[in-house]
Order: sequence, then structure tokens, then C-alpha cells
Amino acid sequence: MKIAFLISVLFFGSCASKYEKLVIIFENGEGLAVNNPVMIQDIEAGIIKKISLTESLKVRIEIQLNSGIKIPNDSEFYISTKDVFTKSIAVEPGTSKTFFTSSDDIKGRNTESGGLELFFDALSDRLNNSKVVRNQDSIRAELKKLNQLLDK
Repeated sequence: MKIAFLISVLFFGSCASKYEKLVIIFENGEGLAVNNPVMIQDIEAGIIKKISLTESLKVRIEIQLNSGIKIPNDSEFYISTKDVFTKSIAVEPGTSKTFFTSSDDIKGRNTESGGLELFFDALSDRLNNSKVVRNQDSIRAELKKLNQLLDK
């Protein structure tokens, strides 16, 4: 009986150590859910295991990385869109030779670099500065003057 217990402890202990668990703190969850993916270089490298709130009402995300994956401690974590329905945590790997550990509280970014938000901001800026908008404003001004003349 003792041998069976020892074998089960060794087996489950070795299974548990296959994965690296990390904690990332975000300002908000932006639609993340348990079992959503963790992506590195557009490859699924783990999953979200647990989501909770900290005492200061920030979002605490516990992730589980696939076996053997170590994240340099100068890497950045941000919330990304994997597809139309799924949010993920994306990792921009750093170059440090030191790695994050499970005892670190890693600060994540809520804005994904190169993401849709930046695309739409840039598009909006271009539209606002375009000739069409300037012409539209000019037409509005002329119509306003015409209405004032007609009201007299």
C-alpha cells in the first residue's frame, strides 16, 4: 500500500511540475475567460487557468504555460484578440536571460500593440485630416450662411 501511495505521489508530482504557472495583473479583463489561450509568436503556448480580483480591484490572471516554456522577465503581456470570439493573452518575448517565476506578479498591458484599437485610431486621424472632411466642413459653413440669408 505504501509503495502504491509513493508511486502515485511521484507520478502526480512529476505531472504537476510540467507546467509553469505565472500571474499577470491587468487594469481590466477585457473579455478574458478561463481556458482562453496564451499566445507567443502567434503560437498557443498555454491557457488561462484562473481569473480573480485583487484587493485593489485589478484583474489577477493565473496562466499555465506548456511544458518547458520560460518567459524572459523583460517580456510584455497584453490582451489580444485571437479571433472574432476569443480574447487571449499575448506575450511579446524579451531578451533577458532571467525568467519570470510563479512568485512574480507581472504587470500586463490592456492595449495590444499593433492591435485594432491602434488601427482605428490611425484611420480616424487620417479621415479627420482628409480633404473630404475639410470640404465637408466648408460645405457646412456655406449652407449655414445660406440658411442665415434665407431666414432674413
